[in-house]
Amino acid sequence: MCGEIRTEDKRTHAYLRSKFIHFLSRQKKTDFVIEIDRHFASFPNQFLPCLSFKQGKFQILPEDNSQISIGTIDLKGKRAKISDFEDKSRLSHSILLCFALFLENAGRIILHASAAFKNGSGCLFPGPANAGKSTILRQLKDFSPLAEEWVAVKKEKNEFFMWSIPYQNTPNRKKKVQKIFFLKKGKIVTSKRLKPHDAAKRLLANCLFSTMHTETVRGVLERTAELAEKAPCFELEFPLNVWLDEELENSEFPEEKWKLRGRTNLPKGLDISGLHESLILTWECNLHCHHCRPYLPQDGTLSFDAVKRHLNTLVRKGSLFLHFTGGEPLVHKDFWKIASSAGQRNFALILHTNGTLITPDVGEKLKNLNFTQVVLTVLGGKAQAHDSITGVKGSFKKTISALKILKEKNMDVVLATTKLNENQDEIPGIKKLAKNHGAAFKIIPYQIPDKGEFEEFSRCYLKNFQES
Repeated sequence: MCGEIRTEDKRTHAYLRSKFIHFLSRQKKTDFVIEIDRHFASFPNQFLPCLSFKQGKFQILPEDNSQISIGTIDLKGKRAKISDFEDKSRLSHSILLCFALFLENAGRIILHASAAFKNGSGCLFPGPANAGKSTILRQLKDFSPLAEEWVAVKKEKNEFFMWSIPYQNTPNRKKKVQKIFFLKKGKIVTSKRLKPHDAAKRLLANCLFSTMHTETVRGVLERTAELAEKAPCFELEFPLNVWLDEELENSEFPEEKWKLRGRTNLPKGLDISGLHESLILTWECNLHCHHCRPYLPQDGTLSFDAVKRHLNTLVRKGSLFLHFTGGEPLVHKDFWKIASSAGQRNFALILHTNGTLITPDVGEKLKNLNFTQVVLTVLGGKAQAHDSITGVKGSFKKTISALKILKEKNMDVVLATTKLNENQDEIPGIKKLAKNHGAAFKIIPYQIPDKGEFEEFSRCYLKNFQES
């Protein structure tokens, strides 16, 4: 894709030219246009931009102020208009958000990954922070680095190709995706072939989703499943300071050809976003968060038999990723039976929990059941702030204990928070907490419900669930 960026400010032009030096094009036909406003926006604190979809367009908003728009993106019109900043690093965030959205809308994938190539093809190394993405590039003698942090992937005809993306100081090269390796630091060099559905859930965990809007997420989910089926995928365990070229080139292929097509070839006309399903197991919770608990229904726990029937429906529908949430899903008396039943049907499982019930034994069970990701709710960077919101003293300590347990078991963890008036100043602390433990971080939008809103949602949810 080719994008045109327009600016009237000379300093902004010079900055962008230096950043995009490897990506400048003489192509006259462009796929989208980004116009930078000549008026400078100013904010007192650091921020990361986020997206909101309103009236057919995406609004770029500062994460700490939903009332101020710093840009708009019109996907149908293939145009974006964003504010300029004195601090150009802030401008970079907005431009990359535009890039990501236009790419996703065209069915491309942006992966949190490094990449290396040899001749016309190469290897992808997806993974979260501290997985070894940059380390492995230094342990390849005959491969050249393509990217260290982010890689764009596109399907052409029946092949997948990868590129670096701007701001990484690497040339804009096009290379075929030959193999994919998920990294694991260890004492010996060994690799094992992954089934496509296992590889697909790992890829999804490392996909950049600038928005969960249905129209843009559809192509990403479809391409992720196709990539996992097309490219051989491996888990690579490796120690430091060992050349890995031979292992990458000679990874063995088992005779069995695992196919993801049976689970992802959905009936014609069916919305591909059905690949990802969320299941509210129960509204019950062992915490008393004041922004949530007063509005939760008094009942609404799904029975094991009802869930089991629903799982069969989701298999027929073609769903692949299953997200358990609540309430607190771990308080459900049949949680392990439900999780085991879902695992037997080859769902990629995700758990959203407050973490207070996760012990070493629970962590081991989650790992053995192949949960691809665990999302922990953290409402403060320190115990006092977190516990004051949850209403349970010691809840912060238990959640952080869960974080450590899960990371010790090499599980993918996300720290998720809800921004409230009481924890505005806690966000940097939560981000630091996530970074220090090698976890991802995200903010879950929250809106105070009207009276009866949760009850009405619960009623409709149970009705639709029973019908399915």
